[in-house]
Amino acid sequence: MVAVGRLELDGTLRRLTWSAMPRTAHDGVAAAISAGDCICLDANIARRYTDASGNLSFSVAVTKF
Repeated sequence: MVAVGRLELDGTLRRLTWSAMPRTAHDGVAAAISAGDCICLDANIARRYTDASGNLSFSVAVTKF
């Protein structure tokens, strides 16, 4: 079985979706960044997906195939 993680950000008239195989937390953040196996949002992109209160909400799902 293969697991796939999916992260979605929904904003007004826009949606950002990122899918990847999940990594173990034991590898650490630095390992994920150095492997390019992560998503990084700068402040301008994050603002585009915030709600009226300034909150940034993620929808996360992990599916096994």
